[in-house]
Amino acid sequence: MKVVNYDISDLRGDAFIIQAARILRDVQLILNSGILLNDNISGKVVSVNFTVANSDVRIDHGLDRIPIGYVQIGQSVATTVYDGTTSTTKNNIFLRSSAIGTVKLLIT
Repeated sequence: MKVVNYDISDLRGDAFIIQAARILRDVQLILNSGILLNDNISGKVVSVNFTVANSDVRIDHGLDRIPIGYVQIGQSVATTVYDGTTSTTKNNIFLRSSAIGTVKLLIT
């Protein structure tokens, strides 16, 4: 996404109104075009293949910090993802799935 700086502090009258209208148009365009999760959240979307049910799987999240948590955003089978027994690190999170299958997660 292209970053644009708007400095309207020195604008007066019609110039202010014109620039404000441009800003509002750009905001509307951004909102109507869709805001991508990866552009606006400090996190990572990962696809994880659980080959064994109810067993820890190491997932490299690459956040360089302990994650706040995770959200399941897709799945290939009916399953629940839950915390594993191994401690989370600044590079890895350990999760379990109640079924064998592939799950898409947002790790934040």
